[in-house]
Amino acid sequence: MSANRCRCYSCGCAAVVVGVVLLVAMLSCVLQEWRYHSGGPKGRVAVVFLGPACSTSAHFFRQLCALCPKGYHIIATQPPPFDTLDALCRSFERFLNALSLQRVHLVGCSLGGFIAAHFASFFPSRVASLVMCNAFVSTQAFAETMPLLATGGAAFSVMPSFALRAFIMQSLDQGTLLPQVADAVDFVVEELDSVPREQLASRLAAHCAVHKVRGPLRLEVEQILLIESHDKIARPPGLKEELLQFFPQSKVGEMKHGGDFPYLSFPDEFNVFVEVHLKRNGYKLS
Repeated sequence: MSANRCRCYSCGCAAVVVGVVLLVAMLSCVLQEWRYHSGGPKGRVAVVFLGPACSTSAHFFRQLCALCPKGYHIIATQPPPFDTLDALCRSFERFLNALSLQRVHLVGCSLGGFIAAHFASFFPSRVASLVMCNAFVSTQAFAETMPLLATGGAAFSVMPSFALRAFIMQSLDQGTLLPQVADAVDFVVEELDSVPREQLASRLAAHCAVHKVRGPLRLEVEQILLIESHDKIARPPGLKEELLQFFPQSKVGEMKHGGDFPYLSFPDEFNVFVEVHLKRNGYKLS
């Protein structure tokens, strides 16, 4: 069972829908709430964004404002709390069904990239192409580099909201930053207050539930793009190399600067990479 609620607002030059899809989990009967921002022509294949552990659907407002007026159908998502990645992927499939989206282009950043790749391994027929930004294909390194994560994530389920937010904030680079990167971090910190405790806990737990993307993905080389920031990010050392080894022939978009959130700090450059990738994969604007 699902229900849609939505309202419209103006995002600069683009009309954007803010919506909620309510799904009842099949086994537990728990109500799952998918929040999203959507814009652009609905008759075209959607480009669906999945963000980092600290994200809301508003994180991708720069993509909505820049790409929707050009004719792209953009959906920025905010998943509900989840117990396992498999359960989240099944819920995501039902979210797509609720919006009548048969096949989508996925753009995932950090944890969102891991989730997008995991979904592509489960439901390859639903994925037109895949973009992964500062992402990873295994969570092993998180448990190895952060002792709290070695508990298997159980600690997060009982942490109060302020402790979860503090845990995320300490992972963000708040040293000497480029103005654009600093502004992006400030925006993320402000948005963090609006993320429900249960969502934060499940996302942080996902980092330490040791898991690897099942490969190889049933996607062609041209269908995959990796976007990488060259400056300091929160991803543990070694995960970039593991990602590149998992996708040895895929194209890589290199960004000299961008930090953890290049889609916010340098959106024009980030959007160009996404647009070129989409056009290479047959996205038609007219």
